[in-house]
Amino acid sequence: RSRDRSKERQRSRDRSRERQRSRDRSKERQRSRDRSKERQRSRDRSRERQRSRDRSRERLRSRDRSRERQRSRDKSKERQRSRDKSRERQRSRNRSKERQRSRDRSKERQRSRDDRSKERQRKNKDEDDDDIMEVVVVQRKDKEKEPEPEPEKEPGE
Repeated sequence: RSRDRSKERQRSRDRSRERQRSRDRSKERQRSRDRSKERQRSRDRSRERQRSRDRSRERLRSRDRSRERQRSRDKSKERQRSRDKSRERQRSRNRSKERQRSRDRSKERQRSRDDRSKERQRKNKDEDDDDIMEVVVVQRKDKEKEPEPEPEKEPGE
């Protein structure tokens, strides 16, 4: 009987140890699961950080592209303004030349009028001179017809 009790106690201790081992294995599995979850979370965080960096980089690139487009538009506008100014200067020069030509034509017309006027005056003067010459000639002829008056005798001759 003593032996039976002894065996019984042994079996009891064995069962107890077995339960302990079982609990230990269970805890170990739990810890393993926890570590696995932690690794997964760590990977997730790492991925998230990477995505965040990627998004950040993409925003920067996008901003750069946007700035580049803006610069391009600005340059384009600047070139357009430059072309407009150039055209305006050309138009201004053309207007100036046109005014000059107009003044030149006006002076030419004036010169032409003056020349015609001088020519008329010259013709009129020539005609007047001719008239005067005719009068002089006629007067001379009239004088030749008139007999020379006798010179008056001095008293006492």
